[in-house]
Amino acid sequence: MLTIQAEGAKAKVEHEAQTKPLSSYYLEYIAANRVHWQERHLADHFAFAQAPGGDLKRRGKTKTGKKVAGPLHELLQLGPKSLTRSWVKDWIVREREERPTRLAASIRVLRSFVRWMNESEVYHGLIDPLVVQAREVSRLVPKPGVRSECLEKGQLKAWVRAVMELDSVLASRALLLLFLTGARMREVLTLRWDCIDLRWNVMTIKDKAEGTRRIPITGMVRDLLLELKQIN
Repeated sequence: MLTIQAEGAKAKVEHEAQTKPLSSYYLEYIAANRVHWQERHLADHFAFAQAPGGDLKRRGKTKTGKKVAGPLHELLQLGPKSLTRSWVKDWIVREREERPTRLAASIRVLRSFVRWMNESEVYHGLIDPLVVQAREVSRLVPKPGVRSECLEKGQLKAWVRAVMELDSVLASRALLLLFLTGARMREVLTLRWDCIDLRWNVMTIKDKAEGTRRIPITGMVRDLLLELKQIN
């Protein structure tokens, strides 16, 4: 049974929900969880909620135009009770025509946000979890495409030869490291020497899901790293 004090607090939260937009709760959600997230994951949360307008970063002397609203921006202007299954379905249909990949990622963020709201002692019940979990909603979410491009065995020698002939030695060796380690481009480009242990032949890289992971350094990878160390 709720105490009088608890009932009063709940009534206050429900009253605020009539005028408080989801964007305010979303910022609270980010603040409560950012300590557990990697930089890229945090940046994605802000990008998905980004308001339109404002100049993009300059590339050289040319501006690339105005910022486009993030996929979640329109949705986050609603109040908790205005977020219905019908509204979400219409939103998905609109967004998937323009940016299906970004939409799929933003849906995952939205589901996590709604789950946080319902697990909160303060905000539990303000949003129906089925607005994002119902089957009729899930069916509309675009499925990630399966990549068909790959480097086949017969193409390997020609690929390595072409990479070795690149004008930029750094770019050439970075591509070879990607191929030999299976690391992601961002992981290789942000790799620092203090993360490389040539004594025990292991490198520690930042991982967007697990925080960090260790990759063994094979003989070929070691040779590439030693070559890069002489350059820089």
